[in-house]
Amino acid sequence: MFQRDCAPFLRCDPVIDVGSVRQALDSLLYSTRTHSTTSLENLWLVDQALLDPDHPPMGQGRAYELAVVLTDLIAHQLARHRRASGLPLPPDSPSRAEAFVQIALDGQTANIELMSWSWLYYRYVRVELGITLAEYEAAAAIEPRTRRRYREHALRRLTQQLIARERAARRALRKQRLLARLPCAPPTRLFGRQRELATLTQALSQPTARIVQVNGAAGLGKTSLVREAVRTQIEADQLTQLAWVRSPDSAADCLAQVRQSITAFEPGDQPPVFPAQGGLIVVDDLSALSDSLVELEHFVAHVAPLHVCLIHPTPLLLNDLNVSLPLRPLSLADAEALIQWQMFLRPELGLTAERIAAAIQSGQGNPAAILRNLQTELDE
Repeated sequence: MFQRDCAPFLRCDPVIDVGSVRQALDSLLYSTRTHSTTSLENLWLVDQALLDPDHPPMGQGRAYELAVVLTDLIAHQLARHRRASGLPLPPDSPSRAEAFVQIALDGQTANIELMSWSWLYYRYVRVELGITLAEYEAAAAIEPRTRRRYREHALRRLTQQLIARERAARRALRKQRLLARLPCAPPTRLFGRQRELATLTQALSQPTARIVQVNGAAGLGKTSLVREAVRTQIEADQLTQLAWVRSPDSAADCLAQVRQSITAFEPGDQPPVFPAQGGLIVVDDLSALSDSLVELEHFVAHVAPLHVCLIHPTPLLLNDLNVSLPLRPLSLADAEALIQWQMFLRPELGLTAERIAAAIQSGQGNPAAILRNLQTELDE
């Protein structure tokens, strides 16, 4: 069962169980009557379809899209089980005679999984064929009690499949939402940071490493490194909440930005209670707080148990610091690899070996400085 508690003024997520699935299926049979709203019309799968710009506008959009979700799922599962049994797939527009042949082949397998999806398909997807229960039983050579057993099994399987698809859709939505909170940046690759990336990704995944600090001079790629580590966590389904705080003016401003992205339970006059797992706060640029460590430590304690990643040029001596990761200039080989990558992306550079060496030397291993030098070479 898939359910979430919510406040009365919010639309609750529907309960996905056998009863709600049966009600939704029955609405497919009686679609010509006055439409009766079913709880499953509030699935995210339905919202996702309605947000599609190619979705045709219609008065009963939710009912229509729920019907599409259910019938597509049933047809997909029937095709899957028929392939596994070595049977031909059902034709797109079968006649009644063709349907009875297909039902007979399904019945000969005596496979409860295949027969369950077969019953759903000819009962709810191919409604236009008008196949009665008695006709289905005769074609499949089964008794009414056997058909009822298939029906109950089919409803359970369809419920399980619908729950799985809804959860997958919500995971995809969560990834999309979290990735949108990362700072915008042009496509890039990290050079010479494989060890630091592995260290940071591991630290952000450890329950004991709640406070992580990334330090280094401007231009060394601190934000790019953290963004890539967080993106890796999002893609691996290790994050459920993310707040990326940019240049806060104070600890209060930092907390206000966090609350815009991460919902906390407010127990009256007590401090807010944040979710215990899967939450991360990235504070990028602590210039306004670097001289107020007491205030910063108060903020860090205030947002517990959320993980916190601090980005700052120099190390900050915090009492609760767990991991400190310094970034150093790129090696000569990594700087050359960065330039070769840029030349691959921008063939118009056409730099000679001498100009490449000059760009690396003047950049002193700082990726941002090296890229600025390349742009200067291009402008000249």
